[in-house]
Order: sequence, then C-alpha cells, then structure tokens
Amino acid sequence: MIFLDRRLVGGWSGAVVNVMESTDVFFLPGGGGWSLLDSVSGTTSLSRFRWSCPAEGLLRLRNVWYVDGATGQDGRFAADARITAADDVFETRYALTRRRHPWAREDEGDRAALVVDPALDYESVFYRVPASFTAADDPSAALVPYPPAPRPGPPPGARRG
Repeated sequence: MIFLDRRLVGGWSGAVVNVMESTDVFFLPGGGGWSLLDSVSGTTSLSRFRWSCPAEGLLRLRNVWYVDGATGQDGRFAADARITAADDVFETRYALTRRRHPWAREDEGDRAALVVDPALDYESVFYRVPASFTAADDPSAALVPYPPAPRPGPPPGARRG
C-alpha cells in the first residue's frame, strides 16, 4: 500500500534558490506531481514524478519525465522542449512547520512551510501556495499528456451480464 501524506497536496514555492533561480513543487492528490526549476535566463527544468511517503517524515519521488526548455508567457513549454523519460528515485526527509517567509511584510505572520533535507532542486524550504492545482496546471501537460483516469468499475454488488 502506498501512503500519501495528504498535508503535502498542493503547491509549494521556494523563496529563491539564488538571485538567478527559483523552485516550486506540486503534489497532486493521486500521487503525481512535478517540480519546476525556473531561471532568469528563460530556461525551465521540470521533473514529473510519482510521490509517496514510505515512512513517517520520508518523502520519495520517482521521476518519470524530465522536460527542459523555454516557456512562453503562459508558463507552458514550447514545442521544441527536450523531453526525457526517467526512472530514478529521490528521497528526502521532510517536516511540515510554520515559518516566516523571507520577504514577508512586518505585519505578516508565519506561513505553512515544508522543510526538506536533502534539498529538492537546490531548495530546502518551501512555502504553501494558497491555490489548488491539477495535472492541467503542469507546464508540460500538453507535451507529455497525463494518462487518462481509470474508468470506475461496477458498483459493489452489481450483477454482470
């Protein structure tokens, strides 16, 4: 059985890796997701993954696709992006806490924070993004479509035939 910590579901944004890059990570409720490393140079790297929590405080990401290239004004990858199939695993310890965002105004309080070690795409602290996300929000969704949702089977106790 695969355990998903439902508290992780949603978007998380890193403050900024450095002045040139930022990282965001998105966990979908069905165990899919992606991390996005943006650069001011206009290039974006995306890792699409399946996620699980095999033990308390342990996050496992099994990468299934890497997409690299330029993104348009809409944040979507251009058709000439480089797409590479993957099958590697990254594990990191994680904790959910509350922290003050580095750029918070003085009158703002602490925000929900996801702290990982080792870092995910060069970032160790991510802050909750107050919005909901679906696979359609993945900037690579048009280039590498998500598989369709499985069709539900007959209701329990239904007769076949």
